[in-house]
Amino acid sequence: MSTNLHIIQVPADVWREIFAIVAAAAEDQTDKTLVTLRFTWVCSTWRTIASEAPELWTQINMVVKHNGELRFMNVQFLSLILQNARGMPLTMKLSNWLFRPRPSRPLDIQLVILFLQNTFRAKSLEVPLTALRVVREWDDAAYKEVVERIQVASKLEEVALDFEGDYMDLGSLSDLASLWSRVPLLHKLCITGPWHQTWCIRSANVVLFQTTGFPFDQLTVLDLSASIALDAFLKILSFVPHLVQGEFSNIRGTIPPEDARPEPIDLPWLRELKLRGHASKVRTEAHEYPPMTELLVFFKAPSLKSLHLISDRDWSREGFETFLANSSCQIEHLGLDIENSDEETKIQCLRMLPWLKCLEIQRHRPYVHYSTVAYLEHAFASAMRSWNGRFDICPDLQQLIVDYDSLFDKSQTVLADMVEERWSRMRGDFKVVLNKAEIHGDSERTLGEIARLLTLKSRGLDVTISPRHWLERIICR
Repeated sequence: MSTNLHIIQVPADVWREIFAIVAAAAEDQTDKTLVTLRFTWVCSTWRTIASEAPELWTQINMVVKHNGELRFMNVQFLSLILQNARGMPLTMKLSNWLFRPRPSRPLDIQLVILFLQNTFRAKSLEVPLTALRVVREWDDAAYKEVVERIQVASKLEEVALDFEGDYMDLGSLSDLASLWSRVPLLHKLCITGPWHQTWCIRSANVVLFQTTGFPFDQLTVLDLSASIALDAFLKILSFVPHLVQGEFSNIRGTIPPEDARPEPIDLPWLRELKLRGHASKVRTEAHEYPPMTELLVFFKAPSLKSLHLISDRDWSREGFETFLANSSCQIEHLGLDIENSDEETKIQCLRMLPWLKCLEIQRHRPYVHYSTVAYLEHAFASAMRSWNGRFDICPDLQQLIVDYDSLFDKSQTVLADMVEERWSRMRGDFKVVLNKAEIHGDSERTLGEIARLLTLKSRGLDVTISPRHWLERIICR
């Protein structure tokens, strides 16, 4: 670098900003700190600049491989990160990739221990409890010493706990309890874990979790993807009265009859709700995944604005109507992905939501698994075009998002014709997004809708086709 005068004259604060931009653009976002480390290898000037920029060293990502080794990490590297980060809040992730065999080298255990010793510095923390159990089994004395010294993470905002394994390791939960004893900024909890086994989180597990002093009542964001029993799920919901955003999946159990149901849980601040079901009915010896529209009867959410039903099945009009009656909410954004729902079912649903501004018709599972009744055809398009001084369905709709594989006959222009009708009557205040445009190839029979929508785009309609289609370069020049 010393041979290039222009590079020498670049101020240190400019290099610092460049380093931050390059690290943020890393292909693997979990390797930002590794990118920063590589800057220090170039020359002494860059090493000094990077080492004195604590904002570049705030991410710790330890990926545990199946043999117990940690990718891109050793004690020296982690120590360097902790030193260079100074007093900056950290994003700390001890991720778990099949962490079931014991680590093969004591060095890896020391690395995990060093990680745990510094969790008090975390702003965002992700920990697999199975990993803690393995460390405890490997070196119980060292582990107990670390646990005794765990301090309050006063800057903690987000916690993610991975219950990978076949049980909920409440011992490890208790060991971490000191972290969240006084954390006024904590607002988000994610719980992940297996869903394909007969194991699931039980109501008793949730109660024990509460005894660790976790501040459930502070949470505004809750993400549950671990397999959980219905009664346990409802108990957790009762702990989070200030919830604003919730995403839930893998809920097991049978919906009780109406006269045996508990009262719906009042969530007055809930604005966004995502429920992920199992499109094909999945059974184990003792559990069943209920349809999400039946699960809605347990929610009372008067502030709800956004609802996503993902990979669901067996539409329940009664459940949906009960939910709307209990909540008196005005849903403005609906994501609809119910595998075996026909066009009439979708029309029924939309008639109940006159405030809708954004509608997403999606397919999160491969299209080959879907029954033909689930496709959009003429009946749906005709209902959406029906006009009597204003549109009969979704009169205030401003955005339509459709997965291309939800259309039955792509050689016709059923969707595009409906879009044109609504666009012309909405006086330009309308936007269309077509996703998965590549999924059916480029044969003549699959391009009808795309070509017609692009023609409308060339006339001024706000259309986004993803991924960008080659026809766009021809039609929208």
